[in-house]
Amino acid sequence: MLLVKNGYMIDPRSQREGAFDLLLDHGKIVRIAQQGDLEDTVGPDAAVLDASRCIVAPGLVDTHAHFRDPGYPEKEDIHSGAAAAAAGGYTSIIMMANTNPPIDNTKVLERVLEKCAKEKIHIYSADDGVPVRNRLLLRSALLHAKALDMPVSLHEEDPSFISENGINGGGAAAAYYGIKGSPREAEITMIREDVQAAAQTGAALCIQHISTAEGVALVRYARQINPLIRAEATPHHFSLTEEAVIRCGALAKVNPPVRTEHDRMEIIRGLQDGTISFIATDHAPHTAAQKAVTPLWKAPSGMIGLETALSLSIRELVNPGFLTMMQLLRLLTWNPAEYYKLPAGSIEEDGPAALPILRLSARPCRASSAGRLRTEKLSIKIRSKVIFRTCPKGLSLQQLRQPLSTVRSMRRRALPGERGAGLCLLLFLFHILKQFFQCHSAGCLEKERGVRRAFQKNLIQHGLRFAFVRTGAHIGKSVLLRFLRNISRCPSGRDQRING
Repeated sequence: MLLVKNGYMIDPRSQREGAFDLLLDHGKIVRIAQQGDLEDTVGPDAAVLDASRCIVAPGLVDTHAHFRDPGYPEKEDIHSGAAAAAAGGYTSIIMMANTNPPIDNTKVLERVLEKCAKEKIHIYSADDGVPVRNRLLLRSALLHAKALDMPVSLHEEDPSFISENGINGGGAAAAYYGIKGSPREAEITMIREDVQAAAQTGAALCIQHISTAEGVALVRYARQINPLIRAEATPHHFSLTEEAVIRCGALAKVNPPVRTEHDRMEIIRGLQDGTISFIATDHAPHTAAQKAVTPLWKAPSGMIGLETALSLSIRELVNPGFLTMMQLLRLLTWNPAEYYKLPAGSIEEDGPAALPILRLSARPCRASSAGRLRTEKLSIKIRSKVIFRTCPKGLSLQQLRQPLSTVRSMRRRALPGERGAGLCLLLFLFHILKQFFQCHSAGCLEKERGVRRAFQKNLIQHGLRFAFVRTGAHIGKSVLLRFLRNISRCPSGRDQRING
């Protein structure tokens, strides 16, 4: 029996989050209770795990990983793949079947599942790598899958468009290497035809590792007709662009290729509005010698992802404010588990005790009204007193040097529930006015200038740009209005707080 105490639990299925203790026994969650309520119920022999300053989440679910077993043990095998998954917080994996021999018959599947049963995570098998170009065959498969209540997942690249795979065609990377590459039309045409077939049949269909803005738009439209249509995005497609292929060569060569900044941001938008239903790693290891093959386009496509997917997702999606931690974990756990009908993705009594415990760089404090974690933010300090919590650094030095109106336009629109607190702002302004009046009444002009310069420096360092201008004995009204507008647009404005 194990007591996990003092953790911050997030369960995307029930939308429940907060300070909870969990009692685990024989691989099951026995009980979930408020912090401190379980300590008197466990015996002296029970093990205790202190999860202070940590998030307790459901085990992550990856619906797209290549373990290269059977056939390519030098790249990866089931055991090393399972170890990589566990290190990244994944407890359920769907392994792709493009192996040698392929996992396409009962004999090979039984042998693979026998090896999978020896691992400490759950491993399932599916297929990927070759698109279905026969329209009649696809329609027949969708109808049979619908009758069996099973989902279909498709790799969306038409090889007739592709000259050299893994490199964005028609873009900077293809021009740099002097090749045609893999143009976006290869994906767009396949997605258009496949979502049309799914819309007509009403079958459940998942578009794998989507990479184009047009593909996201097609899925968004198709989901209005058939809500069973889904799409997955990989961390490298919402973290990298084709510039990575220029910098890193074959190490950033993947199918479909990483594309432009516009494509990357449209994928993030799709994750925000629910067009893209889950995040999958497309974990695809190769040996160093294989990746070093020249010319670049002859090297195999693929990169590892199981150990870095969660960290990249937090860095690229949560930290900039695109998603909350609850929303991110839903994309990584419950959404894929529900779609593929896996016994995973939630935290509930009598459910599986597959619980990664995450220690983040910022300490989770409590939930806000929008279900978002409050974390320790950067602080503006005046005379060693924290008087205002502001948004994290989000602008480059070059952007800070531009006019305020330009900088404001670079900020994303605040999501619902992310507006600043009026009382906090009034207290903050009162404190600043008090500082200036004290200096003015004492006649300490030089001291006042020093306070103003220090305060302005702190503001710039913490992601805000505006100046306090002394006009007689008060702060100019226009400056205060600019200040008010800037704070109201702060991505983390809800986290404002007075201390002292």
